[in-house]
Amino acid sequence: LGYLASLPEDTKARIEFVSRSSRSNLAVSFMSRRRYEEAMPLFRTLMAESPSSSHYAQGLIQCQNAIGEYADAAATARELLARDPGTPENRLLLAQALVEAGDVNASVQETAVLEASVGEKPDFATGLAGLAMLQGRYAVSAKYAARMVANDPKDAHGHLALARVEL
Repeated sequence: LGYLASLPEDTKARIEFVSRSSRSNLAVSFMSRRRYEEAMPLFRTLMAESPSSSHYAQGLIQCQNAIGEYADAAATARELLARDPGTPENRLLLAQALVEAGDVNASVQETAVLEASVGEKPDFATGLAGLAMLQGRYAVSAKYAARMVANDPKDAHGHLALARVEL
């Protein structure tokens, strides 16, 4: 008949959640296929609908970095970090965007804050090794790559990171 009966509030919330989840999955799928321009509008819409969910902004930043929109990625990362300053992943994304944008000094400063907050946590060794390489801090990159190897000697990522930095 062209109309929908009024839904209970909990049903509406569930439908909205499923819709957001589906669009988020689609955006991530686009990213995995390197179709960043198609993922970005989805992430922007999801960010507007759910500003407290930082993973949507993180996805947008990754897309912006991937297509070379480094200044936009840094701006998005700064906004995210202002809302959620305690999440190290957000600072890592900002440091990466800054170095890609050519502001190595600011990137190194953000990295120092990140390093102080994560300490020796192995979860960040991969990101910090790659970031230090981009910053031209090869000895630091080698330190993190060696930590990756020590944490899991069978994982090829650490060995590859160490080989890259030694070249």
